[in-house]
Amino acid sequence: MDGRCCSASSPAERQAMLRRTRCGDVVRPFRSVYARREYWDGLNPIEQASHVIREMARRHPERVFAGLSAAVIYGFEHSWTLHDEPYVYIATDGFTKSRRSYHRLRRISVRRSDIREDCHVVRLYRPRGDGAAQDGSNTWSQVSKLADRIAHERALRDDVCIGEVRVTSPARTLVDCALLYPFEHVLSMFDSALRRGLVTREEIVAVCDGLRVDCGPVFRLLHYADARSENGGESFCRAVSIEEGFVPPQLQHTFYSRVTGKEAGRVDFIWHTEDGRIIVLEFDGMQKYIDPEMTSNRDVRQVVRDERQREQDLKEAGVSVVIRTNYIEVVQRAPFVMKLMQAGVPRAGAHPIFEHAD
Repeated sequence: MDGRCCSASSPAERQAMLRRTRCGDVVRPFRSVYARREYWDGLNPIEQASHVIREMARRHPERVFAGLSAAVIYGFEHSWTLHDEPYVYIATDGFTKSRRSYHRLRRISVRRSDIREDCHVVRLYRPRGDGAAQDGSNTWSQVSKLADRIAHERALRDDVCIGEVRVTSPARTLVDCALLYPFEHVLSMFDSALRRGLVTREEIVAVCDGLRVDCGPVFRLLHYADARSENGGESFCRAVSIEEGFVPPQLQHTFYSRVTGKEAGRVDFIWHTEDGRIIVLEFDGMQKYIDPEMTSNRDVRQVVRDERQREQDLKEAGVSVVIRTNYIEVVQRAPFVMKLMQAGVPRAGAHPIFEHAD
């Protein structure tokens, strides 16, 4: 009900938990943190991380969670692969010494003035529902009211309370993730934070000004971050195309029929070439074919037929080439890059003027 794991309240309960863990009925995802195996296996990696963090916050209310752990609580969109190594990140001022250390508990150093005894409180309520969303989003954290509340209670460097969990500010969280993970995995966090109004570019720059580290990765992410990106999959796709040297595309462009003037479709990515061609890229998630809410209860064959009609409408509206790709192709890179090259998507190295294209 609280969206968290449990822990033992007495030595007898701890022994009972350990016995059930050895039998396989209970899992122990973190030290002194437990969950029923059937329930745990029904959660996606982001929800599993959220459950662990919320229980740790209940047991240690003085801790401030940082980095990827804070991004989970905020609901910043990111790839599940970042949780292949199930670390929990907390903020430390560098002076507090822990008598015990745990290899999966990682510390991110912040200034003592950045951690306050009182924090800006933002109430976050978990929506009632079936649990995990099929698109991999974090249903425990992504609540629309959060963006409105935190926009008014934002602090540049002070920690923030979301429910019972203390986390670093949105700006500091993004900076820490940018310094920890590759560009293609963090661009979706920046896009989603800007889209939801949780942070501004100026706040992120202000955090960088207070650090004594190379913030080049942060400024690169700020250069390419775009609030118009609608989901983490699109952000990841765009990040990989940039990493592979292609011109950054325009996002969410709407085409209209040249004959009737009616809307022909809104596309994910669009490029204009020097010879006047228009190239469109559509990123398809698997839920587009299996989720009844996404398919409007149509079968796969009807979805495919509708896609072909959509491509025809786009070409009648002036589009030269329509490329379709999916998450697997983007992860493998080679099939994705080959499609872009065959379609003639301009390369940033070949046309430097496109490097700063809108």
